[in-house]
Amino acid sequence: MMRGTVALGMAALAVVAGAVAGLGEEFRAVSFQSNGDLIQGWYWLRDPGLQHRAWWTFEGLPTGTDLVLEITCLATSRVNGPRGVSAQFRLGYGFPGVGMMGGVFVVQEVMLPNVSPPEDPVGYICRGTLVIPADTPGLAVGKLTIFAERISPSGPHVAFNKDSMILRVAQPPVSMVTLTGYLFSLRQAWCTRSEGPLYLLQTQEFRVGLEGFYVLVTGPRLLWEPDPRLEVLVGKNVRVRGTVVPAGEEVFGRTYPLPSLVVQEIWEIGPSERCAH
Repeated sequence: MMRGTVALGMAALAVVAGAVAGLGEEFRAVSFQSNGDLIQGWYWLRDPGLQHRAWWTFEGLPTGTDLVLEITCLATSRVNGPRGVSAQFRLGYGFPGVGMMGGVFVVQEVMLPNVSPPEDPVGYICRGTLVIPADTPGLAVGKLTIFAERISPSGPHVAFNKDSMILRVAQPPVSMVTLTGYLFSLRQAWCTRSEGPLYLLQTQEFRVGLEGFYVLVTGPRLLWEPDPRLEVLVGKNVRVRGTVVPAGEEVFGRTYPLPSLVVQEIWEIGPSERCAH
């Protein structure tokens, strides 16, 4: 973080979904800069001192509407590291400040799934989306600054370029809900292969239309592929924030017999917090 800035909302770890339905006009950064190591068009954030960062500036954005940030980056665990590594980094978005006025940023730690196809010889591609609310600092005047930085020296190396961050208008506006419950895993077999894992959430938010079970969806995955970001929370009480998709509607190319909850944030809570509103 830069001096003179205020960080909002740093506590939650955001598990970033792979896509959000209903996207409108596209906006690309008017400027980009990074002090990372430039390799074949990508700036790698990988220094042990965590001084490498990447910055994007957007202008001419619509006001009064939610935006969807589409993120594409590369990730691996070390120099010339293995394929299939998910990206994890700190993301901030907001107003950088002018003159004596300090900046205000919403800051989250995010995880993006590795979506590299099997035929990709490198296997570093990670992709996901994040909803940026209309009341985010800076959007009132149609501007937004975004930065990315590593969280830990032992964390993944991540790489970005100017096109790594793209903003789109959410159409219709994304309706986010927060549900609380107990997370468990269920695998369903069909013939000789797994049709899971199928993640369900038993909610404890006693609001009409939200009670029951949900399939938790964090992004496109192969049918037999586990989801390490959810696996660590299985058997625990959690609070999850995301977008509800009715049963039978397509989510990342699949349909489910239960409502789906496209996860934006999920974190563990204590038993006493399950019914807290």
